[in-house]
Amino acid sequence: QVPSTQNPASGGHTWLAALIESRVARLPPAQAQLLRVAAVIGAVIPTWLFERISGCCEKDPVVLELAELDFIFPAEQPGLLRFKHGITRDVIYDSTGLHERQALHRHITAELRAQLVLGGQEPAHELLAYHGGAAGQWQEAAHHAEQAGDTPATCERAFKTIVYGGAPMYVADIQRALRIMGPRFVQIYGQGESPMVGTVLSRDHLADVAHPQHAQRLA
Repeated sequence: QVPSTQNPASGGHTWLAALIESRVARLPPAQAQLLRVAAVIGAVIPTWLFERISGCCEKDPVVLELAELDFIFPAEQPGLLRFKHGITRDVIYDSTGLHERQALHRHITAELRAQLVLGGQEPAHELLAYHGGAAGQWQEAAHHAEQAGDTPATCERAFKTIVYGGAPMYVADIQRALRIMGPRFVQIYGQGESPMVGTVLSRDHLADVAHPQHAQRLA
């Protein structure tokens, strides 16, 4: 019997993700790379940014062919591309290697900053917060998240869970991050003196500011 998550009749996401990955795997490498670039940019893709990152404009034959294949196509608003299905974008993003994703997020962040300088536009703080965070540029991401609204609701759209480890953060830094980004931090780190033992500080522990030992927990 086929497991329900892999059975097409069940509508399982595992089966659908495998189907999407197999379609991408059959593409020429250059087109598959364009899809990875688009997925890292987002579900909706500014054409100028896509061209700066990929080197291909929206009228390029390889991009037009992706539209014929039901991957990405021009959005209703001029100057934008979008994925036909959000789950397609999510699967391609998740299947892109971590180092490649982070490198692309760093490149996107640099291009967004450069565009602001050249164009004199208002800073796209939410985009800079999202891509900066995904690139691991936490200080810059926190700054732009704060500028975007200084509320956890703003960051809700950019971050799901942020895991930090290796060593505790400075108490003032994690308190500021909690204030700006809300209860989405988790701390996990191993104990060198006790192999195979990990220490975890959950979201609930980090967010429980009323606890009498909250500051000690953070430290």
